[in-house]
Amino acid sequence: MSGGRKLTLRFNAGEVPPAPPESGMKAGRELTLVLSERRLDAESAPRFHEVLRRNIAGATSLVVDMAAVVYISSAGLRALLSAQHAMEEGQGPLPGGGSRVTLRNVSEEVMSTLEVTGFSEIFNVEPAAGHTHGVQTGGAR
Repeated sequence: MSGGRKLTLRFNAGEVPPAPPESGMKAGRELTLVLSERRLDAESAPRFHEVLRRNIAGATSLVVDMAAVVYISSAGLRALLSAQHAMEEGQGPLPGGGSRVTLRNVSEEVMSTLEVTGFSEIFNVEPAAGHTHGVQTGGAR
């Protein structure tokens, strides 16, 4: 994808980037959110959720790059689940127009949490390079 069809944001829990200009809100774009925080928890999850809320409109795919994340709490899981629900209601390839969120570069620590909670079945999960612990790619729901 090129031009206004792809939006990549870097998320730092200390700030919420502004929503993109209207030209960036075109339907059919891919949204990639790169997490730079080590923890997606009760402190950072509300801001992460706000970034998603401001930018998910018009996205047909959402990739969350979690390379820096080594811990995810229930608040972080809730924020990811909220993103998945928003994508399911959108314009993607799932029945009803939605699409599945992809979690990219997932550490073994976060993968363990996703597996124990059953969230590894909800998302497309791509482990970090060199990590093969119980890889799940999102099953039928």
